[in-house]
Amino acid sequence: FVHAGVVGWNGRAIVIPGRSMTGKSSLIASLVTLGASYYSDDLAAIGLDGRVHPYSSTISLRYPGEGARVLPIAEIGGRMAVEPIPIGLVAVTKYQSGAEWKPQRLSPGETMMRLIDNTLLARDRKKLMLQINRMVSQHAIAISSPRGDAAKVAPHLLTWLETN
Repeated sequence: FVHAGVVGWNGRAIVIPGRSMTGKSSLIASLVTLGASYYSDDLAAIGLDGRVHPYSSTISLRYPGEGARVLPIAEIGGRMAVEPIPIGLVAVTKYQSGAEWKPQRLSPGETMMRLIDNTLLARDRKKLMLQINRMVSQHAIAISSPRGDAAKVAPHLLTWLETN
């Protein structure tokens, strides 16, 4: 498991690794409203074959003045994924007020380090964790940039996945 949000788009997954409070869920929600299929907003379940599996049917969104609300994905107009798919894009990003989206490509080594940094049980199952993260980092494109509004960045992620 990698601490990450995940959606599917045209047969490939977009994985957004990051800690809590980095804006993963709001970005996942924006991608889902654009038609991406929902896998999870918190944990990426990656199999030995490097495919990501559907993990959760709810999304946790924070609303100003209300705190977090856990909602069924259908409540925001989304659909739950049912099949595992290969990872096509790893987007390392975090919300920063006023940030401009200027993604830079990450090398496979940088990608692997970002995934390892967010992998649960990384110390307990090192060999397996390294094997899976190496596979993902060698086969997926990875980009990194701080971001502002999730709704403005989401279409760019779909375009990155489609054109690379």
